[in-house]
Amino acid sequence: MITIKILQKYISSLLVISLILLANSCDQAEAKVAEEKVQTYDSLEGSWRLLRIESGEKSDFSKEDDPLLAEAEVNNDAVKGLVLSFFADSTYTVICADGSYIPGVWTKQSEMVALRPDADRNKVLAQEFTQRNNEIKLRNARNNMASIYVLETKPVKRAKEDPFHKENNTWRIAAIKKETKQELKERIINIVKHYTYILKAAKDQNLPVVSFVFSRALINIYNGGIGVVSTTQLPDEWIKTFYSREQAMEAYDMFENYLGSTSYRAA
Repeated sequence: MITIKILQKYISSLLVISLILLANSCDQAEAKVAEEKVQTYDSLEGSWRLLRIESGEKSDFSKEDDPLLAEAEVNNDAVKGLVLSFFADSTYTVICADGSYIPGVWTKQSEMVALRPDADRNKVLAQEFTQRNNEIKLRNARNNMASIYVLETKPVKRAKEDPFHKENNTWRIAAIKKETKQELKERIINIVKHYTYILKAAKDQNLPVVSFVFSRALINIYNGGIGVVSTTQLPDEWIKTFYSREQAMEAYDMFENYLGSTSYRAA
């Protein structure tokens, strides 16, 4: 059973890593080395950010044909943001800045990538792919439309410790019924774990910038501390993962009360 001790563990790790990042911010030389490494990257594993959609000769685009393009809404999410992540354990996730989320499994053979979403493993999305340095192109043979992605972050050593791995994103799955206090607590713990791995990946890979664009929730990272986002600024995409706004606020109060009763409260 998930206990308060587990929450304490992740919050402690979150605070420690945030302090390390604050004290050891990457200089320009480190950023330049990291950039050079990205330019020679030749693996699909890692997180890829959508750059643009290229239209093919066919104009009969169907959202049923291509869930990735459906999520992208043909160019709109290239602006709002979409990240496609491939992991060594053959799982993948699609995460949009607006909160949309698709987990699944993937396989690669020759120049084809097959994606099977968890929601329907019988549905296979086959994509032709080409890769050049830090960009990949996935093309749907049915409609000849292609999505272009640029490498956002390299994979971490352990797939299940990647912030975008599905085990660290169960908090994104929308509730279909009113949840118990224990279920709300599990959501909070999963968010804290997700944030912990974002900072851990940034530290381990010497990333010059730590981004929470695809992880907007109730947590606010300060200089050397942890707090909560103001109730008036809570992102809609986080609130919508709960059965109701009331349940979202119950989880919010639960997390705020925990921070307020410990030494982890931000200064």
